[in-house]
Amino acid sequence: MSKSKQRVTLLIDGDILAFQVAVRSQKSFDFGDNEGFTEEGAEPTQPTEDNQPAVYLKGEADVLHDLAEAIDGYMQATDGDDFYICLSCPGKDNWRLKVLPSYKANRKDTVRPQLLEVAKDLLRKHYRVLEFPKLEADDVMGIFSTDPEFLPDNKKIVVSIDKDLRTIPGWLYNPNIGKVERITEEGADRYHMSQAITGDAVDGYPGCPGAGKVAAEEALSSPDFDSSWEAVLSVYYRKPYQEALASARISNILRHGQYDFKKKKVRLWEPPK
Repeated sequence: MSKSKQRVTLLIDGDILAFQVAVRSQKSFDFGDNEGFTEEGAEPTQPTEDNQPAVYLKGEADVLHDLAEAIDGYMQATDGDDFYICLSCPGKDNWRLKVLPSYKANRKDTVRPQLLEVAKDLLRKHYRVLEFPKLEADDVMGIFSTDPEFLPDNKKIVVSIDKDLRTIPGWLYNPNIGKVERITEEGADRYHMSQAITGDAVDGYPGCPGAGKVAAEEALSSPDFDSSWEAVLSVYYRKPYQEALASARISNILRHGQYDFKKKKVRLWEPPK
C-alpha cells in the first residue's frame, strides 16, 4: 500500500498578493506634465479639466479573477491542498511603531495602487483570512507556520516574495524563485541577526550605520563570540545598546508564543541570557 500524501496548507502573504494584483489593474501613460491611468487594452485619455489624472481601473470581477488566478498558481506550484490568506492589521495599530515610531515612515509619500483596498476586501470576502490586531501579515504567517497545534499533521508552506520570511523556520515558497525550500531554525535565527545588523531600507529601519551584508557575515561567522547576539553587539560597539535591541526586535518576525491572542499583546524578542 502506497503512503498517503501529506496534506499541504499554504499561508499566503495577502498584502503582497493584493498589491501586485492592484498594480496590474491600472496602467499609466505619460501625458507630459501629467500622468493618467487606464486598464490594459484601453485607450489613454487626457487628464481631466481640474488637471487631475484620468483614472481607468479594472472592475471588481476582474480583480477577483486575477486574485484567484494568482492563488491557483501558488497551489499548483506547491501541490497545495488548501490555503489561508494572511493580512496586516489595517491602520496604524502596528506593534513595531511602539518600538520604532519611524518604522516605514519612508513610505508615507509612496503612491499606492488605487485598487489595493478593494483587492484586500475581496480577499476578506471570498477567502479564509487570518488577520489580528497589531500584527503584520509577516507575523501572522510566522506565528501560524510555527504553531505545533495549528494543523499539526499538515505541511505548512509560507508563500511570499518578502526576504524577511527567511527569519521563520519551516517551508517557504517564493514565487519569484519558483521553488519550495526548507528554512532551518538555525538558518532562520542567523538571518534574523543579520537583519538586525544590516537593517532594511524598504521597511525604514537603519540597522547599524555603515554595516552591510559583508560586515554582518564576518561578525556572525567569527568564532570569537559565544552567541550571535554578541556578534551583533560587536558591530554596534560604537552605538547605544538600545539601538541594537530595537533593530533586533523590529526585524523579528513573530513566531508561535510571541502573541497573546486573548490580550492582543506582543511579546517582544529578548536577547539570550
